[in-house]
Amino acid sequence: MKKNFKSGYTNYFVVLFFVMETQIRDLEAQLEELDQFPGAIIDRGEMVETSDDQDILSSPHSSFSFTDNDDEDEREVDGLNNFNIILEYPELQYEYRELEDFETEYMDWFTATDLRELSNIKKLAIQNQTPSDLAKKLIDTSDRSALHILICLEYIAMGQYGEISEISELTTKIIDNSCLLLSHEVLLPVLEILSSRLILLSDLKNQEKPFNHKQLRLWSSQLYHSMTIIYTVVLATLTTKEKVRFLAGIIDTSQLLTTMMKAIDNWRWLTADSNDKELGSALDNSVVHYFKLRNVIMLLSKLVLLQFGDSELLQSTKSFLRFKCESGHVFGSAPGTRGAKVETITPLDYQYFRKELIARYPTYSPPEHKVSDILQMSVEQDNESCSKLINTSALLINQKHHLRNKLPSSQNSCPPDIHIATPAPSPTLSPQHTGGSRSSNISEVEHVNGQGRKKVFITQPQFANLYPFSHDIPVSIQEATRIFHAHVSESFSALQFTDVFEDFIRQEKGITEPTRSKFIYTEKDIEKNPIFADELVSLQRVEQFYHSTLPYLNSLAAILIQIISSNVLPASGYKSAENPFLPLKKPYNISDMSNYDKQKLDLMRIKETCLKAASTTIFLLLKWFKMSHILKQEYFALLLFDNDLYLNLFRFLGSNQMQTQLENSFDFNDPEMLLKNRAVFCDYEVLYDSKEYNFFRAATSFCRQAPQSPKFNSEDIFEVNEQAYESYIPPFNGQSHVKILKPNHRYCTIITQLLRSLYSTISNYKIQRIYKLLEVRPTESLRFLLTMYNSNFYKPVLKVIKLICPFNGKKWRSNNMDLISFVYLFYKVGLRDQWLNNLFIFNLSERLKRSWENEYALRSLLKFYNATYYSDQMVNFGYDNIPPLKQEMFFEEGWKGDI
Repeated sequence: MKKNFKSGYTNYFVVLFFVMETQIRDLEAQLEELDQFPGAIIDRGEMVETSDDQDILSSPHSSFSFTDNDDEDEREVDGLNNFNIILEYPELQYEYRELEDFETEYMDWFTATDLRELSNIKKLAIQNQTPSDLAKKLIDTSDRSALHILICLEYIAMGQYGEISEISELTTKIIDNSCLLLSHEVLLPVLEILSSRLILLSDLKNQEKPFNHKQLRLWSSQLYHSMTIIYTVVLATLTTKEKVRFLAGIIDTSQLLTTMMKAIDNWRWLTADSNDKELGSALDNSVVHYFKLRNVIMLLSKLVLLQFGDSELLQSTKSFLRFKCESGHVFGSAPGTRGAKVETITPLDYQYFRKELIARYPTYSPPEHKVSDILQMSVEQDNESCSKLINTSALLINQKHHLRNKLPSSQNSCPPDIHIATPAPSPTLSPQHTGGSRSSNISEVEHVNGQGRKKVFITQPQFANLYPFSHDIPVSIQEATRIFHAHVSESFSALQFTDVFEDFIRQEKGITEPTRSKFIYTEKDIEKNPIFADELVSLQRVEQFYHSTLPYLNSLAAILIQIISSNVLPASGYKSAENPFLPLKKPYNISDMSNYDKQKLDLMRIKETCLKAASTTIFLLLKWFKMSHILKQEYFALLLFDNDLYLNLFRFLGSNQMQTQLENSFDFNDPEMLLKNRAVFCDYEVLYDSKEYNFFRAATSFCRQAPQSPKFNSEDIFEVNEQAYESYIPPFNGQSHVKILKPNHRYCTIITQLLRSLYSTISNYKIQRIYKLLEVRPTESLRFLLTMYNSNFYKPVLKVIKLICPFNGKKWRSNNMDLISFVYLFYKVGLRDQWLNNLFIFNLSERLKRSWENEYALRSLLKFYNATYYSDQMVNFGYDNIPPLKQEMFFEEGWKGDI
């Protein structure tokens, strides 16, 4: 009986895929407009953005379709939707890391066209010459001779592959030869040519002499070969972790990062001019391809990783900043936690809690925690702003305390009026009390038929009046106060934000001029903290990078977002006039593939490798900018938002979801179905079995006679366990039938980094951005990412769901209770979790006003920060000779009525 019950239970909860046919047709029509083989990595097709209030407020209704026709026999299983949490989701065995092994990263650099040039490079290479001798010839030589010398240095960097027949031996040789190139006298001349060609090819419209394509091809070849040398040396250094400081110092000396950012900015406007027909420019579209944008973005991502540091250095830098800036119980553990991470609240949160507590219990004196006078003034003024220029209550440090309306109604969260001598609300006058006083804790509702009145006692959940009492204060209130006060701690990010905010208020009031930022570190800090020398040097490099590249960050953000857009998968799977070839069945066999199929997969590989570099750059810049100063991160996040990150990101995620669920039924534990998911199966990995697409096979083929054994084996992707379950523990019991052992690491890294970056742009209740995110209807894409269990996917997705939940209505919550349950099951609980409450209880116009004030206040503070500490760079934005804020300006005609 038990066995039959298990079998029936399992069969009952097998998931059938459901997608509305109209949604499929709409998305296919949009995706088919994209070229299958675009001329550049970035597709420039525009998508029409739709806005539907029902879709914004709630996710599409989920149901099980038992037929192909949605109008016939459509039924819904009670209590379930397509992705219900009681399903056994497959486990994705993936660990996040910014850098893969050397072979994988090195193969990503080359295209099939590049590999065909290996034989020519081998023929042109000069034997028996050291890198130092070649570098000396590189100085003060002609362009054509410089190209020949660069090819010789490139051949050495590639391990002199013409003499080696084993892949493992070639890998070792490349790493060893990279150490030979690792010197100032060799790398600096190469870096000089690299920098000059970047500027020349990106700034063609300002050239004095008319350009010709022959000269451009020569510059482009020099650029590519010099980037290949630098990429090889940087990659070998990062993977071996030897002489990282030395190489980073050489890159600092050459100022290559600043040059690359300037060149990217020039290239962006160069492409804009070449596409502008009314401009009458002499440039044509073929010119922009000489810049080698894909290689530039890939090299930039590795240089950011080299100069700033990986996740390990990022965590140690975070520990240093906590040690230096934070106070309270940061490194301690609360009793009974056994070393677990302790949840904390900010001093400002505690001040608001203490203010509410005193209003509820006037005879109680909670323990104090000092904050600055400006922050205390912000707390005491409640919803009023302490600034004439911006609404300070809408700033990120305290705006979450002002999301609720402060209307004097019996339903609001304000404490009730109390008698001065007792901590409890005043009693009613009599049982027949019929007053309609707003201060009463009784609400009387009269029936429409004129019958008796119904009395409802309104409770205050924020001020629980629980027994037993100790003197005049409930014991529960005293215990909560002790817990909150013991866990007060201010993060270094909040300290950085508060420091700029207080400088802004002081300068506005005419109290003092802002001084040098407290969070810029010098050599004296390294002398005081020699154990944190690496962390301080990284912070110095981030500061220098932000200062020197501030005018170019917007162009970088725009190009990185376009790379995300270019990776939207076109609709496939159906034979048509536009697509005469049916896709091959997965997993692929390279011997059965035509040249068309190989080229198609190679194009996908090129785009995906470029996207990984773009996502790594976005993620690392956001993280390191936060370490340097929170407003640096907020500025870069602002640029990503302004360049439509949300729309392009969820187009990208949605295209993979549609490819995975093209059929009418979908089983999450069916390996054949899972192969359609790009996170599970790497389509183009089969190309690495051919020397036409694999650098190491192509390089060793000059000395190898026998064919090499295949590297790709699709049978190792899954591990399927057919044993019956002992128990069913929703949503994931660790005993799923299917485990994905070898997922597509590159795509998983892209998803992880983009999701974490998405959360950084909306965190701390950025209201306008959250509403903008809701407009792209992200719910189904986020739910789809939870159908494979992996903590790297789950954590950012659940953080996003928890953040957007208060801004959705009851219908959205009722349709997405599985997502809410996921947050409870898999995400940590805070000390004051009110995310299931409606934060906005006022009308639409008030919501728009609050969201506008929130975004305006943040942007104003960002402008003040950049104009105060980076005034020399603000000239490039048109802000020249910005006058400081003075007290006199507030007594002009426009301010007289407000003072």
